[in-house]
Amino acid sequence: MDETQLNSVIKIFVIDDNLAARSVLSRHIKNEKDLEVIGEAGTGQGGIIMLGELSPDVIMLEAAVSGGMQLADIIKELENIAPNAKIILCTDFSHDGQIPKITHDGQYDFVRKPYVKNTVLRAIRNAVRE
Repeated sequence: MDETQLNSVIKIFVIDDNLAARSVLSRHIKNEKDLEVIGEAGTGQGGIIMLGELSPDVIMLEAAVSGGMQLADIIKELENIAPNAKIILCTDFSHDGQIPKITHDGQYDFVRKPYVKNTVLRAIRNAVRE
């Protein structure tokens, strides 16, 4: 990470169909001086549409987000729209079987639900350091 990244705010976009989960993530990030949630969406399609106007550094993406698109398709679209953003997948134990496939070649990180503040913050900061 260069000097400008060290002094700038990490912009985070959250995609999760669960409003309570989005609220928890936002609450964890809220008082961190180096982190800012710049947008939220409840579906993959909604996130794709909104990202056209935003430039997040990190995208927190629920691995089981609903909305009519497959996770692989959502990721592909997000990568096309925001190629410099790091994707962190959010999942609970019921989707463990998907994680090795989704995180192929270490391209994506993931955090488990329910969210633990220190784990979330560490994953976000580590994502931009890579």
